[in-house]
Amino acid sequence: MRIHELAKELNTTAPDLLRQAQALGLEARSTVYDLDDDDVETMRKGFRPKVSFEIADEEIARRNREAERKEAVRLLFADSFEAERQQLEASIRRTEDFFAAWSAEPPPAAAPAAVTAAPAAATAEPAPQQ
Repeated sequence: MRIHELAKELNTTAPDLLRQAQALGLEARSTVYDLDDDDVETMRKGFRPKVSFEIADEEIARRNREAERKEAVRLLFADSFEAERQQLEASIRRTEDFFAAWSAEPPPAAAPAAVTAAPAAATAEPAPQQ
């Protein structure tokens, strides 16, 4: 029987049962370790379910580790986040300024109606006579 199977039977987690197996002197190194019948019997007799305060202490410790990890990541990336935030704010300001200037400009004047072309001879200068 494997440790994780026995853990299900004893209504506990495999890592907890693995720690107890190691404390009892069994050579278990992972939760998929095969236990022989004598080891299973030793585990059943030596199994000690956790009491509520142990579970609460482990949960508090887990939450503290998670909070410390998140804070470390936040501190690690704080500078790059701040630089990116400043770039985004500058981009937003440029966009707002562009649209403010664009909406304030008067519409372009309408082009005059089609202008008739003047005769080429009338606009050309006479050639000098010699």
